[in-house]
Amino acid sequence: MKTIAFMLLLAAGAADPCVCGGCAGFAHRERPGTCATCKGQSSSIDDTLCESCARKGSACPHCGKGLRDPQILVGEASLVDKQPRAELTYFVCKGEDGKPQGVHVDRKRFPSVEIKGRALLFMARDGKGDVVVREWLALAPKEKDLEVKGESDRPVSRRALLSGLDSSPKDGKFSLVLPAVPGWTFDVMLGDKILSRHCFADGAWKQVK
Repeated sequence: MKTIAFMLLLAAGAADPCVCGGCAGFAHRERPGTCATCKGQSSSIDDTLCESCARKGSACPHCGKGLRDPQILVGEASLVDKQPRAELTYFVCKGEDGKPQGVHVDRKRFPSVEIKGRALLFMARDGKGDVVVREWLALAPKEKDLEVKGESDRPVSRRALLSGLDSSPKDGKFSLVLPAVPGWTFDVMLGDKILSRHCFADGAWKQVK
């Protein structure tokens, strides 16, 4: 399975704004560390978790603390003309569920902010209550998303670096949409059982055994 590498764009020894909002000012050195959960490599010796485990557990990678109101949004972000705060870049996102969402990107964490086109955004509230983007990934056009259908009498979920989203069956049938994230593999799950595995690469989906 191809994984998505997530790099923090901070100078060595610079203050880490920290996605939980509770440990700003602590060092974030760009020397690989060890994740406390999976024992794999984290992006910094000062981080508790690697980005994959932090995302799966909706936690701050720096201190491991659970994030407030973690959210996932699929949609398009537009930069607003008037920025309300100097340290944050403010976007308005038009979610594909039809609901607009205002989001902030911390300029210290991401010095070069550019969110264009359809994107998948991982968000949470910081210590000041702002909805802050932790990470964003470019998505293929919506028509490339994959709808998986099948039969089940219990809820079915998708699993990848993106967690969750149950599909409750109706009349013994389920339908689950997998977003077209280049390079990602999704498992369609029934409890702990993998029903099917799908990978989007080179502009097309393929089922993986």
